[in-house]
Amino acid sequence: MDKIINFYDQDANYEWNRLQRHRTEFALTLKCLEEWFVSGEKCKKILDIGGGPGRYAIELAKWGHHVSLIDLSPQLIEKAKEKSREIGVVLPMIQVGNALDLSSLPAEHFDIVLIMGPFYHLLTEAERSQALKEAKRVLKPKGLIFATFLSRFASIRHVAASAPEQMKDKFLRDIEEEVLKSGIYTSKKKLSCFTDAYFCHPSMIIPFFEKEGFQKKDLIGVEGCISEIEEKVNTLSESDWDWWVEINYQLGHEPSLIGASSHILYVGEKE
Repeated sequence: MDKIINFYDQDANYEWNRLQRHRTEFALTLKCLEEWFVSGEKCKKILDIGGGPGRYAIELAKWGHHVSLIDLSPQLIEKAKEKSREIGVVLPMIQVGNALDLSSLPAEHFDIVLIMGPFYHLLTEAERSQALKEAKRVLKPKGLIFATFLSRFASIRHVAASAPEQMKDKFLRDIEEEVLKSGIYTSKKKLSCFTDAYFCHPSMIIPFFEKEGFQKKDLIGVEGCISEIEEKVNTLSESDWDWWVEINYQLGHEPSLIGASSHILYVGEKE
């Protein structure tokens, strides 16, 4: 995990600001969260596993929920503490932690678990299953899990949008072809833009959770139809922006489009 920690420790501000740059991802994820547990209803105990600098944890705390946050990166945890104080919300727990080992937390304690980051970096099936087992253990019966994956096709779309000419380099072509084949990306010295990552095929998500005893409630491509072409949409305001949020939330549920989003959000209930 050292490589992952070092990557996120480099610049906590960058990770905090990421969802300002990617407004659609943030807006559609919050809309999905609100749909499944309305902000005004009974206060819930929520665990945000791998929640980084606390963007979602802080927002849910503002809705009146008790949100505990853990993340691998000490720098992101410090940023979450700083931002929660600055915004004026209280998170009962903000600490460094690993999705693969939640043994310090009691079983069946949380109404909702968010795991919207760790599956990006768990490269083996065994690690992903372990993280899900840990999340399931701390979740109450009938509790909800919200889990996000990088789409298998996110990397090639990013290259096409940002620097397609780089694919003249066979080294880089081989990397992209390996991601499309296996989902595995391991960072190389020649490439410093990202760390080790797993890109999941959309067809694998629902069976993965069913195997561990979860019932699917929702599945959404959280960029809708504008993944990698969102820059101008993200500059809009008020009613113009609201329309794009609504239409992309609708299109994010279109089965034929889900894999074209960079991020895919699964909502499941613990049986």
